[in-house]
Amino acid sequence: MTKYKRNKSQSFSKKIYFNIDSTDTREYFLKYALQLLDKEDFRLDTKLGRLEFQIYGNKSNVEDVIQKLNKLDEQIHMSTIVDNQGFYHHHSSFLMHYLKPEIKLSFYMQALAILNYQVREDSTDNTMITSISLRELVQIHTKLVSLLRSSPKSEHRDIQRFMVLIRLKTNQEFTDIIERASKYQLLADRGSGLQFTSEPEFAIIQYLEMEKDQEESELKQIDLDEDQDELMVFDGGKIVFMQNGVELDRSPFDILGEDKDKE
Repeated sequence: MTKYKRNKSQSFSKKIYFNIDSTDTREYFLKYALQLLDKEDFRLDTKLGRLEFQIYGNKSNVEDVIQKLNKLDEQIHMSTIVDNQGFYHHHSSFLMHYLKPEIKLSFYMQALAILNYQVREDSTDNTMITSISLRELVQIHTKLVSLLRSSPKSEHRDIQRFMVLIRLKTNQEFTDIIERASKYQLLADRGSGLQFTSEPEFAIIQYLEMEKDQEESELKQIDLDEDQDELMVFDGGKIVFMQNGVELDRSPFDILGEDKDKE
């Protein structure tokens, strides 16, 4: 493939080559490189895993573009190829520039943690280190943007993010989340609108723990009800005793009495 875009008045040019074997890495590098070069004069030739760019313009601008392409190549490799521990490194500047609309690194990390992905931050170079690939991260970015856009806009930003993260995890409706969080005393109306009764991060953990406890309690009740239903079924005014879904000929109390007589 050859892509050509050039202003003939530009006399200075410089070539740069990238040999990228990984299909994912090449796909994402090419996608974001073309975004970077949107307003530049350039020629692009591709053949198998080789990408050849020729950049036109004044010397300082061309050198700046070359530097950005090199940086992009480095960041794309880190985001698409695992390190020797099996983790991807997603640099915040790459995510902010190329995944639009922009989402803060801290929000990505909260979303990944709540979905049970391994994630941590290297604050020395503002990088998110995680078990999730760039392709999966793009999918989560799309989901987060959709949820943020559909969430209630009247709430405080922290409450909006709280609702989005809970819905991302549980798929509950926003109205149900607010109702349950208020019931759990994690949110309270203080006159100026809903506010957290504790730190937002702590509220998320508490909410999910209370939901888990509630679910376990409901499951236990269902098991108890099923056990009672298994023992006795009312049929036309008489009691029918059941075991493993089969009607018993005699009452289990009669059988128990016979066993005692034998003793």
